[in-house]
Amino acid sequence: PTSMRARPVFAVLLLCLLGACRGDADRSPLKLAGDIPPPGPGYRNAFYQLLGTPFVEGNAVRWVWNGEIFDALVEEIGRARTSVDVVLYIWRPGKASDRLVEALAGRATGVACRIVVDPVGSTPAFQREVMPRLRQARCDVHVFRPLGDDAVGPSLARNHRKIFVVDGRVAFTGGFGISDEWLGDGVHERSWRDTSIRVEGPGTRQLQLSFDADRPAALEIV
Repeated sequence: PTSMRARPVFAVLLLCLLGACRGDADRSPLKLAGDIPPPGPGYRNAFYQLLGTPFVEGNAVRWVWNGEIFDALVEEIGRARTSVDVVLYIWRPGKASDRLVEALAGRATGVACRIVVDPVGSTPAFQREVMPRLRQARCDVHVFRPLGDDAVGPSLARNHRKIFVVDGRVAFTGGFGISDEWLGDGVHERSWRDTSIRVEGPGTRQLQLSFDADRPAALEIV
């Protein structure tokens, strides 16, 4: 009986969705409510109001292409003196993971290694195979908003951030995940192309604050 009552509602939703998905010829062009301000205080204020992140000057930024991200991460982890903070959507077992686990294990004594991953992108294999190795290396590892039995609410809000911060001094972000698809040059089959950046300067603090904002949502898992 419950499913029968739900069918009319589903049908109405489906019709509304189909009505919203008409051909390109019927779509109106995207129009902004106002003109975008030119570079300057107005542009910076509009950017901050939209994204909640202010412009900061004085950063040194370097591009990191494709699989080079793992070389760069391992190098900076090796220089860590106080902390390595990580939040990722995808971390899966494999060669890429082994490189990062070994690098973090080598710095975990005397260096606070704090890691947050999303359980949707990282899959149960991370908790089964990678997490125990990281914890054995004295890394503090947690899952962001662990998945429960409910299909709505907080469980639907996932974390797609990709952030590494070392000593609060240098940070990396981009589109990468810790998975073997990102190991290559981005040209050959099964070698994903991606762009990341290495940041030194005030922007590093912004990425550190992003990690700090995500960590409370990950502290409930054992």
